[in-house]
Amino acid sequence: MNKSELIDAVATKLGVRKKDVRFVVNGALDAVEEAIQNGDTVSLAGHLAIHPGNKEKGRPTHAVVGKKLQPAVRASIKKKSFAKKKVAKRKKK
Repeated sequence: MNKSELIDAVATKLGVRKKDVRFVVNGALDAVEEAIQNGDTVSLAGHLAIHPGNKEKGRPTHAVVGKKLQPAVRASIKKKSFAKKKVAKRKKK
């Protein structure tokens, strides 16, 4: 699912305009990106956690000038399967 598909799905599910959802989704993604750039972990309990990556790892050097280039934001995303845990608990009862 890309960002446009996410916006469509949320707008359909909530019954609101895509323009309004786009505003909120863009704001949320900007906040997540800013947190990762600051070295913070973004955690949505029960869904996923995004950890900042090593900013120096693999930092490219400009071929002509020889200076280090500013890399894009790097992050690792860890998805835990909380749904499987809930199903397992139900089966034990």
